[in-house]
Amino acid sequence: MRTALFASMLATLVLATTASANEYVVYSCKTPSGAPAPTDGWSATGGASFGWAVDRCGSGGSLGAGMGGPSQPANVASIGWGFDSGAAPIRSYKIDRSGRVSGGGFGVSMFMFTANAQNDPNGGRQVDYCAAHLACQSISGSVTRDGASIPGGSRSWFFTMACGGYAGELCTHPGSPDFGQVNVNSAAFTLEDDEQPSFAAVGGSLTADGASFGTIGFMASDDVSGIARATIEVDGSELVSIVPNANGGRCNRLGQAGATNDYLYRRPCPARQQVELTLPRNTLINGEHTIRARAYDAAGNSVTAFGPRRIQVTGSLVTGLSAAKISADGSTDMVANYGRSVRINGTLRTNTGEPIAGARIESTFDSSAATRSRIGRAVHTDADGRFSISIRALANRTWALTNQDTGAKLTGKLKVRSRIALRTSRKRVRAFGKMRLTGGISSERAKNGASVAIKVKNGRRWRTVAVVRATRAGNFKFNYRFTRVSRTSLRFRAVALKSSDLTVAASPSRSVTIRVG
Repeated sequence: MRTALFASMLATLVLATTASANEYVVYSCKTPSGAPAPTDGWSATGGASFGWAVDRCGSGGSLGAGMGGPSQPANVASIGWGFDSGAAPIRSYKIDRSGRVSGGGFGVSMFMFTANAQNDPNGGRQVDYCAAHLACQSISGSVTRDGASIPGGSRSWFFTMACGGYAGELCTHPGSPDFGQVNVNSAAFTLEDDEQPSFAAVGGSLTADGASFGTIGFMASDDVSGIARATIEVDGSELVSIVPNANGGRCNRLGQAGATNDYLYRRPCPARQQVELTLPRNTLINGEHTIRARAYDAAGNSVTAFGPRRIQVTGSLVTGLSAAKISADGSTDMVANYGRSVRINGTLRTNTGEPIAGARIESTFDSSAATRSRIGRAVHTDADGRFSISIRALANRTWALTNQDTGAKLTGKLKVRSRIALRTSRKRVRAFGKMRLTGGISSERAKNGASVAIKVKNGRRWRTVAVVRATRAGNFKFNYRFTRVSRTSLRFRAVALKSSDLTVAASPSRSVTIRVG
């Protein structure tokens, strides 16, 4: 009895793909830029004597499969590659593939086909077909499908070569053991995610009634494309946006598909992720605002985990004072050498990002040497809302820049570095002679003098021989009588002891050497 032999050739229909909501693109083998891409979701299909399948995409090649040997049985031997999209149905695809077949015999022929969803040339989901007995020995180029040409809910695609014909017959190829091969050079699948993410366990200080700053946390879930990002919206605009978990880089959008989200994996982002968001203090101006927190999956679907909540801000809060001269970790703590000037550059803006021109920016500072806060110089912002204020590095201090009209405030700490100076009254002293060490700490006048340890080098270690008290101006002295009779050389240095009276971060002095005897 004759089996179903060869399906008729289907014309290749190329349809234009259009980006829409609730979908994302996954690249395989190569990205549009030509860079190698992983082959997530792909696997070799079928089996045949002398058949082979190899993934060379990681080295810039393709997915390849082929068949050799002296003969292959009809309707039994097949080999190729298939793609499984996982939880997300396929909406459209564009695949660059190539293949060749040769060989046949009585009532048999080698053929190859691509198919949507069902790996069967007679299953009604075939895309294209090429058979040696129809004088077709090769196919190449790209195949594109979308819309109604893809069965609803389809989650797979196949490229297969096989021997077909009368049952029990053999495909042969006189003079050559090579029946051909199929290759997938690159693929771009547009996957569907119509499911909205879910959330649970919402909490944090921002959820309190009337809160205008603080934190909000919740557990977000999405089993199709995964949780990609989370946001805080104020009055319909995103003020905070984070990627809770980049998933080892898989969750980072490639940006090669225009407005559509694109990735290298079928589910690029974590299916479940704890989200922690912070709306900083000094973000909202006076007035009524609407706050909400959202979670988004990789396809762009979102869920509102908190809000919308309307609040009335009556305090003076504003986005915008920002220091340009800050530490590498992003804090407003600064370090400077004693006597230098530290310049703080900033910008005053509204919460919508508009610059505030002609605003008065006042500076105040406090330090361990001060009995009260001191008022510094005031400046006005320029037409672009920018300003610049200098602070003299004379003592460790906290500082604040404020704008009274909006209540905007920026604070920080300034740490002043200073070196202790140490001098000796003489370089050489006879036995039982006297020596005086004098020195000073460069610092702003303090309420009480700092304590200074006088140390002498003893072998490899420094040993404290005395602790003296510096004056309010930072000056100190130390008298010493040598009782040694033998000749020797001694090295001294001064080290400031940590104390609230010390208004700078003082480094040890350079050592001085005194010859005795």
